[in-house]
Amino acid sequence: MTRILTLFFLIVAFSQSGQAQNAVIGLKAGTNISSLGGDTENLSTKWGFHGGFFSSLKLSEKLSLRPEIIASNQGARNSGNGDVKFTYWYLNAPVLLQYQRATPVAFNIGVQFGTVLNAKTKGADGDQDVTSQLKNIDFSAVIGIEYELSSSLSLEARYNYGISNASRNVIPGDDKFQNRVFQLSLAYVLTK
Repeated sequence: MTRILTLFFLIVAFSQSGQAQNAVIGLKAGTNISSLGGDTENLSTKWGFHGGFFSSLKLSEKLSLRPEIIASNQGARNSGNGDVKFTYWYLNAPVLLQYQRATPVAFNIGVQFGTVLNAKTKGADGDQDVTSQLKNIDFSAVIGIEYELSSSLSLEARYNYGISNASRNVIPGDDKFQNRVFQLSLAYVLTK
């Protein structure tokens, strides 16, 4: 987690030094619709939320680099054997390349590095901490679209497709799964 925060702050510091006229910093928050892909059965989507900070460094007239730090509530539901909710908290650091040909629409593509903060299951037997059953680091591919509502407010839609196995597989034959998250966000620019 320290490496993710360090990377984010280095990118932000770089974007602010010498490029201040081309950099912005802002806040974002929104809803998640998440699930788990891979060796999973009877799983359905779970609603959650996310929030955090972003920076945007203009690389050219149409391209920007956009690092973010996002706290994200992810997971899934299993209704096959009673109702069990998997709630995973991640600290994610997407690093995106943003292409904006003409205002107000922009397209984002990139990667996301995440670290699990807390993981629980909740079912008929109560809550159970399962943080130790997840890998510390999660890796995803990211694609999204952004629509500028005003000069300081944007609406974003994004899909995070987990590439790495999120499970530690502590028992041979255990399920392997990846995070799948659709995000809808509002982003507010604090500085320009």
